[in-house]
Amino acid sequence: MTVVASAAAGIVGMVGSVAGPASGLPVAASAGSAAGAPTGAPDTAGEPALKLVSQTSWVTAAHPTFDLVVEAGPGTPAASQLGLNIALFPCLGTPSGFDETLTKSGPTGRALVATSNPVAWQSLVPVFGGGVDVPIPVTSDGTAPGSSSSATLGGFVASLRDCNVANGGVYPVRLQLVDTRSGNVLGSLTTHLVYSTAPADTKRLRFAWELPIQTPVGSTPTTPPSSVLATDPLKALAPPSAGTLDNLAAVIDAVSGAPTVPVTLAASPQTLQALQNFGHPSSIKALTTAANLGGRQFLWTSYVPVDATALVDTGLTGELTLQLQAGWSAAANQLELGSKRPVPAPGVPGLAGAWVTNDSIDDATLGQLQAQGYNQVVLPSADLTSTPSPSSGGSTVEPFILTAPNGAPFTALASDSDLSSRFTADPGDPVLAAHQLLAELAQVYFEGGNTQTVRGVVAVPPNNWVADPTFVRTVLTGLAQSPVVEAVTVSGLFQSLPGPVACRSQGCKLSPSPRAAGAGLPVTAISTQRTRLTNFGTAAPSAQQVRFQISELLLAGQSEILHPGQQAKVVERTGLAIGAQLAQLSVAGDKSFTLTARNGSIPVTIASNAGYPVQGTLTVTSDKLTFSGGATHHSLPVSLAKNTNNYYVPVQARASGEFKVGITLTSPTGGLVLTRGAVTVRSTATSVVGIALSLGAVAVLLAWWVRTTVRRRAQRRAQSDGMPVR
Repeated sequence: MTVVASAAAGIVGMVGSVAGPASGLPVAASAGSAAGAPTGAPDTAGEPALKLVSQTSWVTAAHPTFDLVVEAGPGTPAASQLGLNIALFPCLGTPSGFDETLTKSGPTGRALVATSNPVAWQSLVPVFGGGVDVPIPVTSDGTAPGSSSSATLGGFVASLRDCNVANGGVYPVRLQLVDTRSGNVLGSLTTHLVYSTAPADTKRLRFAWELPIQTPVGSTPTTPPSSVLATDPLKALAPPSAGTLDNLAAVIDAVSGAPTVPVTLAASPQTLQALQNFGHPSSIKALTTAANLGGRQFLWTSYVPVDATALVDTGLTGELTLQLQAGWSAAANQLELGSKRPVPAPGVPGLAGAWVTNDSIDDATLGQLQAQGYNQVVLPSADLTSTPSPSSGGSTVEPFILTAPNGAPFTALASDSDLSSRFTADPGDPVLAAHQLLAELAQVYFEGGNTQTVRGVVAVPPNNWVADPTFVRTVLTGLAQSPVVEAVTVSGLFQSLPGPVACRSQGCKLSPSPRAAGAGLPVTAISTQRTRLTNFGTAAPSAQQVRFQISELLLAGQSEILHPGQQAKVVERTGLAIGAQLAQLSVAGDKSFTLTARNGSIPVTIASNAGYPVQGTLTVTSDKLTFSGGATHHSLPVSLAKNTNNYYVPVQARASGEFKVGITLTSPTGGLVLTRGAVTVRSTATSVVGIALSLGAVAVLLAWWVRTTVRRRAQRRAQSDGMPVR
């Protein structure tokens, strides 16, 4: 780490925030300053009209010039028509005052000094790669700087004064891109000049932040064929685009390029698999090196980013456990961290370290996390009735104790919401956003100054933040060079701060923000598919790889960085993947069998195309047949091998005729129908009752025939004897 500082020499850095075009804001200040230029068209959200490309982080009194490189965005007039207004505003006193400069209007009030006329864009030196160099001279004692930069900038000098903050201060500096023909302001950005006179042995502000390595992974646009899902269930997920993976690889390269800067990595195990499987194994190797470096911390996380409280409060506690187990396993395998993988054990807390979240958290969730080995938590300050006030005052944090339901304590820290918001403040200008974060950290330091107590803050990016390599590289570089901020890991922050403080009587209590538990999460569908998968596991215990992939698919549908529609779609595809396994089993139906005797056996054929043995219970049902003991159904345990499996079921016909016989194969637990079908049975056998009725009918007919025959013979004899016939 290189830090150039002394008690007598100032150290200057430029850090900033973007603001929309000023709406007639006053720029007038000391002699020579001019009023702000008229307002022009607003910046576009994606491409600001004025963008910060780079800047020198720190400048000493011996080298009182720092360089800003800025560029004009697309759609701006020709360079010959452009000018640049520069204004320096008074030193800020508090972090809340800093926040006010980040509003759309930017810094307000009178400037300390400003350019009297726009600096001609063409008078600035072009920089290779794009943009122009803006060298701003700095003085803190009113003396003329030993540099010709002021001539380049129309006599502008950043003259620092009137600051009551110990060891330096933060000064807003506004740059406006102007159309010199119309006078319109085309774009505006606000940076913050950080001036430090802190001694070399100052107790720097400890700063920990979570760096997520993650990307949303949703379902494929179209449903893959059943044959594809049967062999590779994860084909139901759309792989991240090449550009997305390249961006993640660049973020990892930025981390690797700053090996001396402590950082806390929160790498989604699902994302690690994507990097490994889709062309970035070198990134996994680099991340493995980073995760194993001293001064780096790897967070043990869930398989995909999840809202733990939503899972617990909706009855999906088992899913949280499976998320953690799958996540730890995948991360340990990908990053070669097997020896460090936590193994939860009753009565042995702390093996998993810290749980870091932006989501609401409650007592029940703390209890579940504790059961999995976590003993530290970083949570939003909004989730607490109050946070402990640091003894040194100001905006820093102190650790405190939260007690889980079973009585074991968590050491907790509240994340800083202002710092967290800096990650997404300027998506179109990552360099500006990064320096904005560094500026606020400096402001927090100056708020407390060089106290005897170690002070610290922690920032957690918003859940939907996608790490930008330029942002990450700029932050890491700034932290490496900062004379007032020291980067630490989350665990390092817990260790470096004083021991947990006592909270006020009603303070430090969990107060989760009210919301519908698991709003948007397809809870019922997740539970249904998990039950189906569990039952399938009892039928195919050796199909471990397939079941593991289907489970990962179901876990993927719980990702909180997917919108609810995508969550539901992934869970639906999980059901299709289970169905694809079951589709490999079938009853040989559309067949007819003839029973020629009252007792016999009917053949049942189950075909299996699965690449693993299947166990289950075969049940045959009919209301025209009886089975063992006179029952109307018969069940037997079966074990299916690949191809054809024949079984013979003894039956007794209750009647002759043609009828259907139902065949069902269920899992051993009976909770899942593996396959079902029917066969046709034709019975030609005659029953005893039928025979008796037939013989009776014959006897009646025979008696009738005998009687009729006797009578007719008697009548004929009478006629032959001449007697009247009656």
